[in-house]
Amino acid sequence: MALSGNTLLRHSVEDVVTALTSEDFQRTAASDLGGSLLSMTVDGDASGPFTLTVERSAPTDRVPDFAKKFVGSSLAFTQVDEFGAPEADGSRTASTKISVKGAPVSVSGRQSLRPVEGGAQLELSGDIASSIPFVGGKLAKFAEPLIGKALSRQARSIDAWLDAS
Repeated sequence: MALSGNTLLRHSVEDVVTALTSEDFQRTAASDLGGSLLSMTVDGDASGPFTLTVERSAPTDRVPDFAKKFVGSSLAFTQVDEFGAPEADGSRTASTKISVKGAPVSVSGRQSLRPVEGGAQLELSGDIASSIPFVGGKLAKFAEPLIGKALSRQARSIDAWLDAS
């Protein structure tokens, strides 16, 4: 199932990348969602191409009952973002893959961060897939609208963290 979302941030692309590659930010963002940061690695220098791998846990209190039997009371997921080098205007793009431990659900897509007046715009497009017959489509339909909410929440977390830094 296709998914997409976009949101605005009050900070520059460079500052947003600084936040995303900060373990302190990732820990704060996971906590803001009621979860925790399990691990984080940055391979490469964020001034060029780099890969950001973040593993988090999150509660499943907002997951529909039909899905809880697959994921339990919490879930762990891993997000891998492969960022390209900055473009001449400072824009960044990344391929994104998210896998959920113990659940046959995955997300693959593309993120773009581009400078706009007063900050940066973050856009995500991709696909969510589940291999569970009959239930997979329901899971995908449930998860799709959450992507936009998650992007907005992430933007608020990034802006708040950068404001406090």
